[in-house]
Amino acid sequence: MSIIESYRREETMDVKISPQLIAMFENNSDPWGIKIFDGDQSIHFYSNPQNYRLFNLSTNFNLYGKNDSEIPHPTAEFSENFQAHDFETLKQKRNIISIDIYPYGEDSLLQPYICEKFPFIVDGECVGVMFHSKKMELLPFRKFKNFGKIHGTTDCLIETKFTKKELEIMFLVAHSFNPKEISKMLCVSHHTVNNKLQSIYQKLGISFREQLIEYCIHKNIHNKIPMRFLRPRSYLFN
Repeated sequence: MSIIESYRREETMDVKISPQLIAMFENNSDPWGIKIFDGDQSIHFYSNPQNYRLFNLSTNFNLYGKNDSEIPHPTAEFSENFQAHDFETLKQKRNIISIDIYPYGEDSLLQPYICEKFPFIVDGECVGVMFHSKKMELLPFRKFKNFGKIHGTTDCLIETKFTKKELEIMFLVAHSFNPKEISKMLCVSHHTVNNKLQSIYQKLGISFREQLIEYCIHKNIHNKIPMRFLRPRSYLFN
């Protein structure tokens, strides 16, 4: 992958990235990049290999000079959100943090990332943003359960003795949802939920809901949100 070290804006400004900064980006396991303000938009100036992988881009693709909407990836649909965060960094003149939940990676699976953006300063002027993304493995469900309509996507719960549906039910039970509520959330009948619960009880050798909740907490299942309960969006923290 070629490394872009300079970008000429309005043919009057020559922006350079120090070799030390590039080395730090290139050797980091997280996505990093720099975008430059160009009028009413921000355009990509530099991205490390991990950021290319995040957007499932070929190393032959030239991201340099592209707006977020021009990236050949499903996240292009949400370019307005990314652009708004860039300009919020300019407005605040400090770093901002967001939780970005979008279809990332080779399989375009809905995944949550923490993204921090910093003002990119050249000669005392903020000419762009430097960004860093890190995947979130765990999400507290009580903060996210009101996202709205359920969307099918990947599942981050891992317990081999249970089916995917059983894990979803266990997760919801751990968060105090009753069978009637669970049936609505999973779009299945009340009878199906009760049958699944009986199967779970048999596998664990238990008889009561309280025992199931205790097991979920012990195994940390209550903190691993099934991705089907999320939908694409950003949450900005000021």
